[in-house]
Amino acid sequence: MGTEIKVWDIINDDTLTANDSQMENVGKKEGELEKWIRSNPEILGDDILLIGEQVETEAGPLDFLGIDGAGNTVIIELKRGEARRDALAQAIDYASAISSWGYEELDEVYKKYKKDKSLDDLINEDFFEDEDISFNQVQRILLVGDSIDEGLQRMIEWVVDKYEMNINFVIFRYIQTQEHKDQLLARTMIIPEEEEQEKIRKKQGKRPDFSVRIKNAVKEGKLKKGDVFVLDIEKSNLDADSRKKLNDKIATEGDRFVKIELTGIDNRLHVVKWLYDGKTYAIDSVGWEILKWLALPGGYHTNLLYSWKKEGGNEYISDLIS
Repeated sequence: MGTEIKVWDIINDDTLTANDSQMENVGKKEGELEKWIRSNPEILGDDILLIGEQVETEAGPLDFLGIDGAGNTVIIELKRGEARRDALAQAIDYASAISSWGYEELDEVYKKYKKDKSLDDLINEDFFEDEDISFNQVQRILLVGDSIDEGLQRMIEWVVDKYEMNINFVIFRYIQTQEHKDQLLARTMIIPEEEEQEKIRKKQGKRPDFSVRIKNAVKEGKLKKGDVFVLDIEKSNLDADSRKKLNDKIATEGDRFVKIELTGIDNRLHVVKWLYDGKTYAIDSVGWEILKWLALPGGYHTNLLYSWKKEGGNEYISDLIS
């Protein structure tokens, strides 16, 4: 449980006056908190970088989307007034909506937010802990407000303890001293930051994403540079119209549109070459490009990862790198 912070003004050496300030009752509105988060994201946590604001998801627009040094997404939702229990369900809905997003989707969000930057720039700037970063393995939820309903706090503590979900509530209190008019911003976390980070590190023990596993499999000799894989359209979860559209394209233009070749490049962002355009990609990015051509939402690309079959054989890439 988070530690409650109480503040007193020191009027003189032996007189203290309780300072019970909150954002609204001292004239500071939610817009101020949004501004402070936008310009100082470190107030939410030591390793959080904002990559999007008012991000469109299937669950609706998300206030802020962040990313941490391990490549995990951080769903940041501001609550007006006292946050109640329905806030948790809404936040989980946001997390489920972006849980299938990979590098391509996150990069697209970041490019909209920072017009001249991409996730590649963050990799080059050493923001991430590892250059072979596996994006969005874990979704973290940060609810932000100036007060929390007792029922919501109980629910957060229970799901964190029972199911090891990465959910926290950050309480900010704007403080203005009565005598000297000093301004302070105090932060309390329901789950201590060190405890939350430890839980995340344990989850990061999961095996890395497909592109990193492909790169490692080439190094280990399980796969080799030049291996070609073909998208098994019937195995994928594409609907009948999309499968027909792909088969029609193959009939008229050949099958290069659904073929990839392993590059042997020691970088997860360039492990495969899409034979359709000759460019190198992370494997999930090829799926994303195919889905964009089909005008389908990005969430489908996760299933496509399991549908790449070795040319001339019966093995799927997912089996060879497991």
